Amino acid sequence: MERQKTEYRIVTKYLNDIKTIEELPTEIGSDLRNTASRIVELEEALYNSKGIKRNISDTQFSVIAEEEDEMPQIIRRLSTDEKYQDKVKRDMNYLEGEKSRWEIEKENLIYQKKILHKISMAVLVMFVTIMILLFVLMSASEYDLTTVLLVFFLICAVSGALIYFKQNDIKKRSHISVIRLNQAISVLNVQRMKYVNVTNGIEFQKDKYKIQSAAELQYIWQQYMDTLRDQERYKKNNQDLQFFNEKLVRLLSKIDLHDRKIWISQTNALVNKEDMAEVRHSLVVRRQKIRARIDENKSIIQNERDEIDRLMIEHQHYLPEIQEIIKSVDKLCGTTARSSSST
Repeated sequence: MERQKTEYRIVTKYLNDIKTIEELPTEIGSDLRNTASRIVELEEALYNSKGIKRNISDTQFSVIAEEEDEMPQIIRRLSTDEKYQDKVKRDMNYLEGEKSRWEIEKENLIYQKKILHKISMAVLVMFVTIMILLFVLMSASEYDLTTVLLVFFLICAVSGALIYFKQNDIKKRSHISVIRLNQAISVLNVQRMKYVNVTNGIEFQKDKYKIQSAAELQYIWQQYMDTLRDQERYKKNNQDLQFFNEKLVRLLSKIDLHDRKIWISQTNALVNKEDMAEVRHSLVVRRQKIRARIDENKSIIQNERDEIDRLMIEHQHYLPEIQEIIKSVDKLCGTTARSSSST
């Protein structure tokens, strides 16, 4: 949030610079536009003579110019985030498989339990029926069926024991499957949160630099560096360009601007109102997106803070420490509790 607030203030200052330039007195404004026009003409002449085509848009060039010193770190961070995103996605796919596996296991055990119950009832009915028949035979005949009864009782006991142990095994496995399923769902939810967070960050960078990947940003950065080298060669080989650049710097130094350096690479905007309007529109859109991102982060922090308020009620022995942390967060982010909690 601090980085985004800083960037928001910088973009606002650039918009103020545009307003300052557009409201310059007639004489200073005319001199500034004429000087910029000469620079544009000289750059175009040199560009055409060498047939150089810069594969980087003005918007990308302007954004990168503002963060020139930090670009290597930004590229590394974006590359790391993309790798982390891929890792989290693989973990999510694995956890989805685990979740499905334990759901199937759970349903299978429920089915086995129903089948075993039917089998146990059928065996019970069969054993009762056979016992009744044996007692009837013993009463109606002279045969001694004691041995048969003992064997039958033994069979009943073994069958009952097997059914009992099988039921216990199914119960134990069902308990384990429920635990494993809940664990898989819990970890999957965490991974989904991580994926959303890292994806939001990546998409913000993609939109900011108008790219699709860290590799493309690396390429754009190289194009930017090549462009800077072209400009340096241009200045060295063209005395007129050097003269007018120096004059432009002198003129800009007389104007109260936040960043004078950036206008050296934005001379088209100084000459053409359409280009200046495009630059302003780009900055306004960028500032709106930064504002939206700040508001989103504040909303996330507010939700987490409300959750902490709830936890403070449940864990009173942590209350002093938690209150100190909450005060620091409120001071940094300007958040407050949506509902007061008991102390």
